[in-house]
Amino acid sequence: MHAAAPTGTSTVTNWRRTLKDRNPGEIHDFEFTPQKPGMLTLRIGPEDAPPEAGLSKKANVAVRVR
Repeated sequence: MHAAAPTGTSTVTNWRRTLKDRNPGEIHDFEFTPQKPGMLTLRIGPEDAPPEAGLSKKANVAVRVR
Protein backbone atom coordinates (compact mmCIF):
# COMPACT_ATOMS: atom_id res chain seq x y z
CA MET A 1 0.00 0.00 0.00
CA HIS A 2 1.29 3.43 -0.89
CA ALA A 3 -0.62 6.12 0.89
CA ALA A 4 1.28 8.85 2.72
CA ALA A 5 3.64 11.62 1.70
CA PRO A 6 5.20 14.45 3.69
CA THR A 7 2.97 17.48 3.17
CA GLY A 8 4.13 19.53 0.20
CA THR A 9 6.01 16.65 -1.48
CA SER A 10 5.18 13.70 -3.68
CA THR A 11 7.31 11.20 -1.72
CA VAL A 12 5.37 7.98 -1.16
CA THR A 13 5.68 5.92 2.02
CA ASN A 14 5.32 2.15 2.01
CA TRP A 15 2.93 0.71 4.56
CA ARG A 16 3.17 -2.83 5.94
CA ARG A 17 0.08 -4.97 6.54
CA THR A 18 0.03 -6.14 10.16
CA LEU A 19 -3.38 -7.78 10.54
CA LYS A 20 -6.18 -9.27 8.46
CA ASP A 21 -9.30 -10.31 10.38
CA ARG A 22 -10.65 -12.89 7.84
CA ASN A 23 -14.31 -11.93 8.47
CA PRO A 24 -16.91 -10.91 5.87
CA GLY A 25 -16.05 -7.34 4.85
CA GLU A 26 -12.47 -7.95 5.97
CA ILE A 27 -10.56 -5.28 7.84
CA HIS A 28 -6.84 -4.89 7.16
CA ASP A 29 -4.51 -3.03 9.54
CA PHE A 30 -1.41 -1.31 8.15
CA GLU A 31 1.50 0.50 9.78
CA PHE A 32 4.58 2.45 8.87
CA THR A 33 7.38 4.00 10.90
CA PRO A 34 7.99 7.64 10.00
CA GLN A 35 11.61 8.75 9.65
CA LYS A 36 11.05 12.03 11.54
CA PRO A 37 8.31 14.20 13.06
CA GLY A 38 6.26 16.47 10.83
CA MET A 39 3.07 16.69 8.81
CA LEU A 40 1.98 13.91 6.45
CA THR A 41 -0.90 13.85 4.00
CA LEU A 42 -2.78 10.56 3.94
CA ARG A 43 -4.47 10.06 0.56
CA ILE A 44 -7.35 7.60 0.70
CA GLY A 45 -9.36 6.28 -2.20
CA PRO A 46 -9.13 4.54 -5.55
CA GLU A 47 -6.66 5.74 -8.15
CA ASP A 48 -8.13 6.95 -11.44
CA ALA A 49 -11.43 5.06 -11.16
CA PRO A 50 -14.03 6.11 -13.74
CA PRO A 51 -17.22 7.69 -12.29
CA GLU A 52 -19.32 4.79 -13.57
CA ALA A 53 -17.38 2.42 -11.26
CA GLY A 54 -19.38 3.92 -8.37
CA LEU A 55 -16.36 4.04 -6.05
CA SER A 56 -15.90 6.66 -3.37
CA LYS A 57 -13.88 9.76 -4.21
CA LYS A 58 -10.33 10.35 -3.01
CA ALA A 59 -9.84 12.14 0.30
CA ASN A 60 -6.76 13.84 1.77
CA VAL A 61 -6.25 13.77 5.54
CA ALA A 62 -3.53 15.79 7.30
CA VAL A 63 -1.66 13.77 9.96
CA ARG A 64 0.82 15.22 12.48
CA VAL A 65 3.65 12.85 13.45
CA ARG A 66 5.26 13.64 16.79
